[in-house]
Amino acid sequence: MRKQNKIVVWPVYFDSTRARGQGRKIPKKYAVPNPKLDEICKALDKLKLKYEVVADAAYPKMPWRKT
Repeated sequence: MRKQNKIVVWPVYFDSTRARGQGRKIPKKYAVPNPKLDEICKALDKLKLKYEVVADAAYPKMPWRKT
């Protein structure tokens, strides 16, 4: 999802325990089980990408599950 020249990335995109229909975006062989927000932040830091963490954000398909 794009917003003001930004890309929103949800942990579920990289979750190997989720099916594509549940929100996983990448192939299972590249995904990890239950990725945490801090793990994604570390990866973005290593790639030297700018990012912003939004507290208490929830994936639209799972609003009861906060990041």
